[in-house]
Parts: sequence; structure tokens; C-alpha cells
Amino acid sequence: MPTWNETFVQTLVTDSGTMRDGEKLARSGAYSGTGCDARSAWGLAKGSGKSPYQVSIDLNDAATKCSCPSRKFPCKHAVGLMLLLARDNVPTGATPPTWTSTWLDGRERKRESTPAPTKAPDAAAQAKREAARLAKVTDGVGELRLFLEDLVRQGLSHPAVKSYGFWDRIAARMVDSQMQPIGRRLRALGGAPFQKKANWAGLVADEVGRLYALTEAYQRLDTLPELLAYDVRAALGFNLKQEDVLALGTSVADRWQVLGVQIEQVEQLQERRMWLYGEQTGQYALILDFAHRSRPFDAVYPPAHWFSGEIVYYPSAYPQRAVVKSIDSGYTPIPYSSLNLSGTVEDILNGYADALAVNPFVQYVPAGLQDGWVTRSDLIDNVGKQLPLAHGAQPQWLNAVMGGSRLPIFGEWDGSAFLVAGLFTAEGWLPLGDA
Repeated sequence: MPTWNETFVQTLVTDSGTMRDGEKLARSGAYSGTGCDARSAWGLAKGSGKSPYQVSIDLNDAATKCSCPSRKFPCKHAVGLMLLLARDNVPTGATPPTWTSTWLDGRERKRESTPAPTKAPDAAAQAKREAARLAKVTDGVGELRLFLEDLVRQGLSHPAVKSYGFWDRIAARMVDSQMQPIGRRLRALGGAPFQKKANWAGLVADEVGRLYALTEAYQRLDTLPELLAYDVRAALGFNLKQEDVLALGTSVADRWQVLGVQIEQVEQLQERRMWLYGEQTGQYALILDFAHRSRPFDAVYPPAHWFSGEIVYYPSAYPQRAVVKSIDSGYTPIPYSSLNLSGTVEDILNGYADALAVNPFVQYVPAGLQDGWVTRSDLIDNVGKQLPLAHGAQPQWLNAVMGGSRLPIFGEWDGSAFLVAGLFTAEGWLPLGDA
């Protein structure tokens, strides 16, 4: 069971407006009939209608249910009740109301129920679909290759390069070719000239070179080592199902620290990148989840907590992405003294270079400084070496939180910018948020 405090509540809410509205409700006295036991918390939240909304929280995994019509998960009424719970403003020892216990019992039955046997897939139809997708990807790779070659011939000084439409058109073609990751990378290039960076052309040229190398590798896929071939296919959007990974891979047992989370909106989906660190193995693991923007993620991994369990890595020349196979303990806050991040920027750069040497198509690596400090544009280590912060990293907010102190700071390094995932203080983990 996670530790219920305000920091943990912040990790559950991806929308700053919902967090703000939940805070207002928590302070306004809008709740009545609140209570909690070892399993759940509940309460009635006054809304715009005649009857109050019925709010329930499963304390084991932070799932919520509310009778309001909101499509956000958690909704503002659930967030307000979570904040009251985190502040010890919910009475304990009461008996849950019927609407809470019925919901919890239904969740329990769903977890314990044996799935109905699934119909065996039609092998012929499946092969036909895979062949059709392969043809689309092959055509898309060829089109991308021609686009990149034409771009290099005309040069990055061409006026069209500085327009979103120029990149959006080819990105849309890649999505049509079922290469969504490539489409996202191309759309990101459309914003590079507007980030007020003097070296934007160099950053674009670097990404163009990476994409072209990927098209070259795809054309030689049959000659690549097996694990690197997996990396090329994954970069283009071919991904193994989690059940296949669990069946094929080897379990790695450890005590896993949840060090950071990044959540991005990808059209109608939310992408969550959760980074774990194994205390015994010294290995990082990336748990990549997707959820519809109006639905919650299936699992909760509270940052700055650890759990004992097993994971299985996806096949890769440089294993990062993984599936959680089992969680064999509850979540426990990570002692401040147990963090083991990099000592210097040089360590981060060397780690990134080592990753590229094994898998030249890796996009980012987990990175952190044990004693980090930020300026308006850079992350600085204790010997004065710098890493540029990613566009939109909100250095003013970081400076306000850090107060001029050096703190453990964790994020991702993509070769050109450091994207902050969170800070560690003596009081706990602070997400970057939408301050």
C-alpha cells in the first residue's frame, strides 16, 4: 500500500486544473460523511446538483470512483478527498457505505475471476495483417529516406524548414505508414526553430542524421545482430506484446526504487514513462504505459518509494524498457540516504555514450545528479559542468523549490537536453508539475 501524503497525491494527477480544483474543494468544506478504514476511503462531495457526489478511493492502488459525470480520472472530487486523507482530515475506523463496499467487492471479483478462454487467432488472417503492415512500413521508410535526402540537398536555411506545416505533412505520412514514433519525432522537429536556441540548426541536423541512420539500418535488418534488430523495429513502432515479453524473457528480482515519471500527451493518449532503479543489480528499467486521456493508468507506482519484485526486460542490445512481472511487497519511502545518482555531468555523458555504442537508436537514458543545481538554462554539477535543460523545463519553478541548494535531481538525457522528472528533498519527492 502506498504512503498517502500530498506528494503521492500529486503523482496521481496529470492535469494541473484538476489538482487546483481538488485543492479548492478540500479547503472549502464541501465534503460530508467522510471516513476510511484499512481498505478504502469515502465521502460525499457537494456539487452543482441537488444530491452530493459519492466518492470512493481504493487505498491499495489509488483507484477512484465518483458518481459525477467528469471524464477525468481522478476527478476533482476524488482529488479533494485524497488531499483530506493525506492531511489526516478523514476519520478512521468507520464502516464504509454500501456504494463503496459494492464497488470494492466488484473490483476484487474482477481481479480474481478467471478470464474466459479466448478464441484461437486466425493464423492466416494474422499473417495477412502483418504482411500488410510490413509493406506500409517499408514504403514509409523509403518515403522518409527520400524526404531526408531532399532536405539535406536544399539545406536547413530553406524558409520551409521553419514552418510547422513542412514537418507536419511528412509526420502525417509516417503515421499513415504505421510508424507513429517517427511521426512524433518529425513533429517535434517542427518546433525546434522556435525554441530560441542559437544552435537549433545543429539539433535538427543531428536528429535528421539519426533518422537517416534508422532507414539505413532497416534496409539491412536481416544482417543486424538479433537484439539490435529488435531495437530498430521498436524505433519504427513494432513492439512486442507484454505477454510475449513475459514468456520469452528472464525475470530480474530486486528492490526497485521508483525514481521518476514523465507523462506526455500523444494525441488522444497519455504516455507515461516510469523509471525504476534496482538497488542490487544497479540497473535502470523503463515502465512504459499508455492510457486514453480521459482514463487512469492501470497501475500506480509512487515516486520516491521502493518495492521488492520481479521485472522482465524487452529484448534489446541496451535493455531499458521492461514489464513488471510481480510486486512482492508494499511500497516504502526511499530513505534520502539511499539515493545513488551520478556524481557529475561527466558520468551522465559517459553513460549516454556507452548506451549509444551498443544501441545507436536509443533516444534517451535515465540520468540524475546526486547534488544538482539549476540556473535559468542549465543543470550544473558540483564541479561546475553543465547540461542544458529541455525546452519548457521551468527553471524559475526549479529555482524556487531548490532555494539555491543542491539537491538530488532526476530526469532524462537525450543527447541535447535534460528533461527533469523530479527533485528529492528531505521531505520527499517533488514532481516537476505544471507550476
